[in-house]
Amino acid sequence: MIDNEQMNDLQLEDVEDYSADYPPVGFPNAEENMAPMAGNSEDMAGYKSSKYRRSALATLVHNNKWSIAVLGVIVIVLIGVLAAAVGKDEARPSSSEAAGVPPVTHDPAGLDQDVLATFKSSLLAVYDRHNLDTTHLDDDQGDTPQRKAMHWMCTDPNVNSIEHTEKLQRYVLGVLFYATNMVPNDYAEEPSPWLKADNWITNAHSCDWMGVVCDDKKEIVSIDLERNRLSGKLPLELAIIGNKFKTLDLTSNLLHMKGMKDYDCFKSFTSMETLLMDDNYLYHKNGLPEQFRHMTNLEKLRLSYNLFEGVLESGENPVLGAMPKLTHLEIESNFISGTMPAAIGNLENLVYLYMRRNNMSYNLDFLKTGKLVDLFAMWLDSNAITGSIPTEIGLYTGLASLSLTNATLTGTIPEEMGQLTDLHRLWLYSNQLTGTIPAALGSLANLEVVELHNNKLTGQMPQGVCDSVGKADYEYKSLTSNCISEVTCECCTECF
Repeated sequence: MIDNEQMNDLQLEDVEDYSADYPPVGFPNAEENMAPMAGNSEDMAGYKSSKYRRSALATLVHNNKWSIAVLGVIVIVLIGVLAAAVGKDEARPSSSEAAGVPPVTHDPAGLDQDVLATFKSSLLAVYDRHNLDTTHLDDDQGDTPQRKAMHWMCTDPNVNSIEHTEKLQRYVLGVLFYATNMVPNDYAEEPSPWLKADNWITNAHSCDWMGVVCDDKKEIVSIDLERNRLSGKLPLELAIIGNKFKTLDLTSNLLHMKGMKDYDCFKSFTSMETLLMDDNYLYHKNGLPEQFRHMTNLEKLRLSYNLFEGVLESGENPVLGAMPKLTHLEIESNFISGTMPAAIGNLENLVYLYMRRNNMSYNLDFLKTGKLVDLFAMWLDSNAITGSIPTEIGLYTGLASLSLTNATLTGTIPEEMGQLTDLHRLWLYSNQLTGTIPAALGSLANLEVVELHNNKLTGQMPQGVCDSVGKADYEYKSLTSNCISEVTCECCTECF
């Protein structure tokens, strides 16, 4: 549970700091924030972010693999014809295409063979201790990332004298570099090189490599390679040094992991507190990979805009139930199906919950536990949410941002929502809610956004709601309803 001082430090923009397909009405900075919004598809089309466009492309490929393959052949033929017509002089890559840090390999024949043999022998012992596959180091395996990293290390004739921990860290980072640099996959056939790699694959101490943070013992505790054009997949060698990791940020890259064993390195991340891998091409057919349950100290998990499918949590795969310290859970725009796991209702430290745009079908009974006492923001839009909003919603008095749009909610808006004294932004549009708008909402003095249109609500908009939104010092304040006919609302900013 977070203390009062931490809760007072929370800001709405801390919650709403992710790119999405929604326009910026309701939140500032179109590409920096995401906010549910009213409006037709034509209005929204011009605001779609690059993250959403890539997610939409991944969905298209995921659902139409054979059609895409045929189309791809046709496109390749057309490109070949056009390229021949234009000529070689027109085919030079642009400066942006040429930018980056491509991997450089080293011919083992030019290395000191005694140094190489000694280093390889020490690696084999490490691999055996961690139950890793040693065949990747074999001479007949060609240019594997492991062999590339080994050969690079042995360009230093003193490699076998390097302090043991530093030697392993440098090697594992080397494998990571070669395993994710210009490595093609199903969604990136010709990936560009890493965007930046300051001090990587040099004799600089591994703690001084770009994006790497170490503790006072010079052991790696954090790697941040966000938006750095990583492709391929994470090497299992990360398990060698991963037990010290606290933060791993690989947001917005081109990583594609799909095999059952591809996620095995996560078993060693037992100290991990923050895992950010949204906007990649991570796939698992049974919800979250079972290897994730070893991250029992995890506090922040962000996996939106990936390819996860299947039921999020089951008795055979209790991943979220093994993460009692979670404060931030974001798994939006995937292919997750099934119900909302009961385990989420028991995450007593949860502050942020984002589960929009999946294929889930569930009710809001997980809120009835009353245990999510620190909940600050909850967005569950574009899922099949059945039933009504439970009266227990009134228990979450710290809730500042609530979005339950484009769902199938029925029943009335509970009077207990008038107890959400910290509520600033409320989206309930495009449901099947009935009855009148509760007068209790008029007591919420902090309201900035209230969007209730495309429901079956009737009656009068409470004057207190008009007053709160009207006086809000917020550029994107909004108040909507079906005030053309069903709802009386002279203060609404837009009527439907």
